Amino acid sequence: MISTATARTGDIGVYINALRVVTSLNTVSVAARVAGQFMKVDYQEGQDVKIGGPLVEIDPAPYQAAVTQAEGQLARDTALLADAKLDLERYQEAYESNAIPQAAIRHAGRHCSSRRRDGAIGSRQPAGTPKSRFGATNRCS
Repeated sequence: MISTATARTGDIGVYINALRVVTSLNTVSVAARVAGQFMKVDYQEGQDVKIGGPLVEIDPAPYQAAVTQAEGQLARDTALLADAKLDLERYQEAYESNAIPQAAIRHAGRHCSSRRRDGAIGSRQPAGTPKSRFGATNRCS
């Protein structure tokens, strides 16, 4: 069972169980919210520290790498969505000139909306967005 207690000031009793062996009855464990290698320690053993003050600096490199990777994925997904939007516009123009069947434009619309969903970018179509003349909303705009 894990429990917590409020920190308080006072004398710390030292109990000696045997010659040359000192055992503490109470200890305090400090844990980081994130894992990583310490780059800098901002306190010395026995020093008083303030609430909210920094104790250590953790290496930011692994977290920066994850952010950079996520930014790259977002750029890729945004480009794929832009391509799908362009394809949908082309299919709409071709359909209006009777160059392709209506099924082709539905396919392009599904492809465009799946790009948006797979990339998880943008937001859902707002309520009240007008429907196109094809009977479905333009899910990519």
